[in-house]
Amino acid sequence: MEDASSITSLPDDPRALKQIIIDLSRQRDENARQRDGWRVKFQNIEIEKLRLEMQLLRLRKWYYGPPDSKPLATWLRCCWLSPPSWNRGL
Repeated sequence: MEDASSITSLPDDPRALKQIIIDLSRQRDENARQRDGWRVKFQNIEIEKLRLEMQLLRLRKWYYGPPDSKPLATWLRCCWLSPPSWNRGL
């Protein structure tokens, strides 16, 4: 915003005043376009971040398997299916 002294120094010529209004309108519109451009870029980055997070979750599930709701059952199944070597000698 300009200070109050610049308001009192406006020209009396209607054409000059119209030109000032046109210039300020163009500047406002350009700033709005830039702001919208940044908003779109930010939204695209957010979408890409969410896509990568989803891909990471899929890869983790594929690599580690689905989360097991019964870890004790998994541990027992593992122990019974493949007993340790020290237990084989008995």
